[in-house]
Amino acid sequence: MISREDVVHVARLARLELSETEIERMREQLNGILRYIDKLKELDVSGVEPMAHALPLHNVLREDVVEPIRRFLIDHPEVRLELVGAIRADLSMFPEGRAALLPPVPYEKLPTLIAKSWVNIAPLCSSQYAEGKSALKLLEAAAFGCPTLASANDDVRRHHAQGAPVRLCETAQDWQRELLRSLDMSQRMELGQAARRYADEHGMAQNSLDAWQALVLEGASA
Repeated sequence: MISREDVVHVARLARLELSETEIERMREQLNGILRYIDKLKELDVSGVEPMAHALPLHNVLREDVVEPIRRFLIDHPEVRLELVGAIRADLSMFPEGRAALLPPVPYEKLPTLIAKSWVNIAPLCSSQYAEGKSALKLLEAAAFGCPTLASANDDVRRHHAQGAPVRLCETAQDWQRELLRSLDMSQRMELGQAARRYADEHGMAQNSLDAWQALVLEGASA
């Protein structure tokens, strides 16, 4: 079971300042989650194949964005495309040697990868899996001053409505236009600085404490 000291330790790691009332409430809610997990352990899953998530879907490049990216790479030989993680893509569609599919990156190495990137792109196809993804990658990139071009799902739209400097791309023409705009040094730097400010204001755990508490409470009472 989770003790008061456990909650205080995790809060310190997350740089959260909790009152005694909040500490006790979080302790009770987290223990409720563990009790629920214990119930799940009682199920016989011996015949269930292990999976990463419940839907048999993966990150897939949108078909309508392949051509703008291919053309962009052809026209700008100084640019290299790196696809990171479990992404299904045919690299033969792009100029030889100009695109690479990298394995998932350990979280502690992610800042280095992001910091050396010129722009972060998230051109996902329309699917239940993609629609359910959070805008975490947007915030991760923003924290290191890397702007994002993204297909819009509900969470990306939510951040965009809150002022996130993400470039929403719905069509091939949108991708072509925004990729070209990313080459403008002044626009890219301005967008990157705005992204970092947005991450500071909206991406820090302390600023989302109320939302996290509500989420934990909902899960514990389900």
